[in-house]
Amino acid sequence: MIPFVDPILSRLRSRIDETDVELIRCMAKRLELSKEIATRKKQMSSPVLQPDRATVVQNNYRQLADDFGLSAAGLGD
Repeated sequence: MIPFVDPILSRLRSRIDETDVELIRCMAKRLELSKEIATRKKQMSSPVLQPDRATVVQNNYRQLADDFGLSAAGLGD
């Protein structure tokens, strides 16, 4: 006997799968950009970690989380 597959549930799952691909693609793009930044910082003899920039990024993450109704917990300090 073939189990019933709800078409709405199936479409929703497909959309989640598509979103997962987008997330991984975005993470790969971000990693590549980070590598380019690291290379440029090395060329400029600039410190890898810049606390002021890290604070700006963290604040942006918190604001984005809030904008999307997500908890900012776990985003780091």
